[in-house]
Amino acid sequence: MPGTIDQNFLPLLQLGTGPVWAHCPAALALVDEQGQVAVNPAARDLLEPLVGPEKAPLERWVRGAVARLAALDSPREVVNSPHHDQGKLEIKARRVLAAADQAGSVGSGWILTFLPLTVDTEAGGGELAETVSTLSHELRTPLTSMKSSLKLVLNGETGPLNEDQKHFLAMTLRNIDRLERLVSDLLDVSRADAGHLQLRLEPVDLTSLVAAGVEQHGAEAAADGVTLHMRPSAESITGMFDADKVEQILANLLGNALKYTPAGGSVEVSLILTAGGGKVRLVVQDTGPGMDAETARLAQQPFQRTEASDASRVKGTGLGLHITRKLAQAHGGRLDMETAPGQGTRVWVELPLEG
Repeated sequence: MPGTIDQNFLPLLQLGTGPVWAHCPAALALVDEQGQVAVNPAARDLLEPLVGPEKAPLERWVRGAVARLAALDSPREVVNSPHHDQGKLEIKARRVLAAADQAGSVGSGWILTFLPLTVDTEAGGGELAETVSTLSHELRTPLTSMKSSLKLVLNGETGPLNEDQKHFLAMTLRNIDRLERLVSDLLDVSRADAGHLQLRLEPVDLTSLVAAGVEQHGAEAAADGVTLHMRPSAESITGMFDADKVEQILANLLGNALKYTPAGGSVEVSLILTAGGGKVRLVVQDTGPGMDAETARLAQQPFQRTEASDASRVKGTGLGLHITRKLAQAHGGRLDMETAPGQGTRVWVELPLEG
């Protein structure tokens, strides 16, 4: 249940006036239902090194934080902050309602609290996440080394290669890429479950980012006999995103689509602005076998393998759609799909442009 505050207290916070609001040692911000933002001095001190001193970007960032946290089951996230030695800032949100006025309407908004995290404050809920993080970094080091060496060989730095050698080395490189994605998925699942999933939001040309991702998967699609293409966008789409996480979202969606689309089929990627213009949909549609309602439900659960997957001997952990949903929710967005047996599958992630 949301908390209840006195009706006269809500405008006080919105305006950022009064000794309680100005001198409160806790870092607080409030966003009302019209999107007005108030940030007290303690919160401004924490957020300025992260967002900058200008009022408009700071308020836009706070509204984006509310949008992300409102979509989470547990409205808490941890972001990097250069202002603190530990480099982390915990954000929690709680929805509040003001008492009804004489006309019977009820005001509402979100209160956000900001807390610098130390090793001690994180240890209770983040030990598993930190362990997985350490293991992930240990795994990434040899994977990165292998990728670099393979690319040197494939580029002819060690001498000419015949076509068979190129084919098998390229196959090895694609499988290393898959291992890297799996490591990233495991890391983000552990962080999301611990409430420690971090985003680095910045202006991103989403059209170019997605086009580059589609191009990177072109060789994999061609090797499997699948046509992969991106539908041209009417305009370039730019917004506040974590570029690495969006690349991960696209890789997971394309990885699933390519795994289940048989030779001779096709996978299409498109970017669609919503009617209001404030959100964008990243859509991946395939001509694979499709799923019934129960199989589609299981496909979105972590570590679940459906009968169709086992029967087709398609390899995987069952993490792809689960972590993609978590990454979308961390951005304040959502994941959904349309599918039916024999009709292929259409999956999309909808993300707010302001982050």
